[in-house]
Amino acid sequence: MDWKNVKVEQAPTNPKIYELGTGGSGSVAGSWLPLRRAGAAAREMLIAAAAQKWEVGADTCKAVDGQVVHGNPKRYLSYGELVEAAAKLPIPNFNTVPLKNSDNFTLVGHDTPRYEAPRKGQRPLRCLGSIRASRDAVCGGGAVPGCVRREIGFV
Repeated sequence: MDWKNVKVEQAPTNPKIYELGTGGSGSVAGSWLPLRRAGAAAREMLIAAAAQKWEVGADTCKAVDGQVVHGNPKRYLSYGELVEAAAKLPIPNFNTVPLKNSDNFTLVGHDTPRYEAPRKGQRPLRCLGSIRASRDAVCGGGAVPGCVRREIGFV
């Protein structure tokens, strides 16, 4: 999936709905394995949906850049084209679903440009609601607001 096509939205902080903490980016570290398993299950379901459509074995298909690819000559279906059929399939067991090998990561562990905010160093930034990290903002008169939310970091 091209990172430029992904839209990130901050979930609202509402203790009546969510019992989540928002401090220190702990949710990323604490949710790493469950989110990997959920992503792997979704990938397997998308591959299975494509394999059914093409009447081929799922082991002959692979997920690449937002689509499932098969064969020579190559044919492909986007995740968007497969999502409805994939949603009707059984959800794989999260404890046994095959996880992507870290050597094959394309985002995690790589420099990835931030498309949702101006690049650091591009000053002056205006307080128009497009800046996600308060330390990146400069308001009228050069005042810099205090930190409201820290960027995600991995240790």
